[in-house]
Amino acid sequence: EEPQLLQRVRAFVRVSERRWNLRLENGVDVKLPETGVAKALSDLAAYDTKYKVLSRDIVSVDLRLPDRVSVELTEGAATTKGIATEAAIKNGVMRTGSSARGGNT
Repeated sequence: EEPQLLQRVRAFVRVSERRWNLRLENGVDVKLPETGVAKALSDLAAYDTKYKVLSRDIVSVDLRLPDRVSVELTEGAATTKGIATEAAIKNGVMRTGSSARGGNT
C-alpha cells in the first residue's frame, strides 16, 4: 500500500532539519513525525484504503503524534461541516459542545 502512496508524492519538504512533509499530487500536505515514519506511512496507506481520506476535500493530514491523526479541511469543507453542525444543533440532533466527528478534524 505504501508504494502506491509514494507514487502520489510530488515533493518531499524538509522541516526544521528534523522531519519531512510530503506534498501529494492533489496538493494535500502529509506531515510526518520525526521518528516512526514507516509506521506513519503504513497507517496512512491503511486509512486511505479504508476511508479514502486523501481523496477528500482536505488541506493536510498530520501524522506527527503517534496516537492520533489530524485532518485539516479545506475552507469549503469546513464551512459545509459548520452549517451541518449548526443545523444538527438547531434540530436537536446534537447539543452544544458535542462534536460531529467522522474522524479527527
